[in-house]
Amino acid sequence: MRLLSLAALFALVAPATAHASGPITWRDFDKPLPVDCDIIDATIEQNVLPTSVFEIRLDAAPEAFYYKGVQFWDRWGYAHLVATEGAKRTDTMQFSSSWIGGGSIHFEKAQTFGIHTGVYDLNDVTPIKPGSRVTFHWAQDTCPDIQARLESSTPGLPGWMKPGEVRTFKVTMKNTGVAWRPDNRMQLEVSGYNVDWQQPPIPITTRVNYGQTATFDITLTAPNITNSGRYLDIYVRQRDSSATSGYFHTFVEISPTPPKPPPPPPPPTMVTVPNVVGLSAADTAKAIYGANLKLTSVNDPNPLDPKKHTVYQSPMAGTRVVEKEYVQVHYELDSATSGWKSLNLYNCGNGTLVVYRHNGDRWEKRGELPAQWRDNVCPVGGPGFTDTTIDKAVNFYVAVDPTSCSDPSLVNCHVYQWQGLGDAGGYDFYAMAQ
Repeated sequence: MRLLSLAALFALVAPATAHASGPITWRDFDKPLPVDCDIIDATIEQNVLPTSVFEIRLDAAPEAFYYKGVQFWDRWGYAHLVATEGAKRTDTMQFSSSWIGGGSIHFEKAQTFGIHTGVYDLNDVTPIKPGSRVTFHWAQDTCPDIQARLESSTPGLPGWMKPGEVRTFKVTMKNTGVAWRPDNRMQLEVSGYNVDWQQPPIPITTRVNYGQTATFDITLTAPNITNSGRYLDIYVRQRDSSATSGYFHTFVEISPTPPKPPPPPPPPTMVTVPNVVGLSAADTAKAIYGANLKLTSVNDPNPLDPKKHTVYQSPMAGTRVVEKEYVQVHYELDSATSGWKSLNLYNCGNGTLVVYRHNGDRWEKRGELPAQWRDNVCPVGGPGFTDTTIDKAVNFYVAVDPTSCSDPSLVNCHVYQWQGLGDAGGYDFYAMAQ
């Protein structure tokens, strides 16, 4: 605390040559000020000091981090400064009570490039009496980004109320913007277009930081109207400011009886997935679209290629699904064993494969196909697998990596389709038919 003596008068700054940018009154402290939405609380405590002096105190909220200054100009035109900046949050100075008459108070802050710029003039100091302390709390120095969303309501907010009906709720709002603080005058408000829900604003009395929630008790009173609806808005707002958060918005029907619920939607039309395994690409498409379903292919941008056939499908044949659902299929080049009596398979990879055969109805496991790679020579020995029970007109064979899955009908299985001689995902999969 500093007490200005008469001797210190000669060390004061010279009379200022320019005033601040705008005159204000004591009443203006009740709302955000015009420059950058400044909020300054002014409090006068009477008879707390000897009547020979009065005191000016400046407090700055942590959010008002940059330079703030309050100047008391005495009757001789000299400025006496209390200021805050950075870690310095408070400054105080006492003056002789004889200086009150003819004095004025001026406010300045750091603006562009940090220049200390005058922003407000308070020319009426008559509320300040001998022995009083005036505290200016600079709570906000920039227009806030207020954001909120409704997290929950207990019970759930209504879609219908009777005229004049009163209901109470607990609503929880989540802060998704700047901190809500008592000193920046945040409050919860309830309103609606062309309706008064008779819920006064609820001041926020504790600090709510970004990501935190606050719960409020609200009471809604429906207007005395019938056969009409009204909007209900719940939001966080800065008192006496245009700064408003995002808000919850709904429509409430006001009528003596509940509105009739909409008729339930008709039950979906169910269809049976056809069996398309073994069909050509064209016949697959014909069967699926003919069943009022849609077709998608796992592995082929041209699903109608006449050289392709379907090796498996999902959902499986016979499944009941809603019409227009997709059936996913996997195509491969034609390698049917039509007219064959036996098939020999060779595995020039380094891991055992499991062989499945699809005979037009389902996949069946036929056996295992061991690795036949020895000392950079493959195949070593005879066939790793031989099937001599081909008894259908058309059969399809696949070799499945058992570390991936064990069911070749699954679309995402790691499946090696026999296509004669070729490389299949790291396995050389040979087949010889007779």
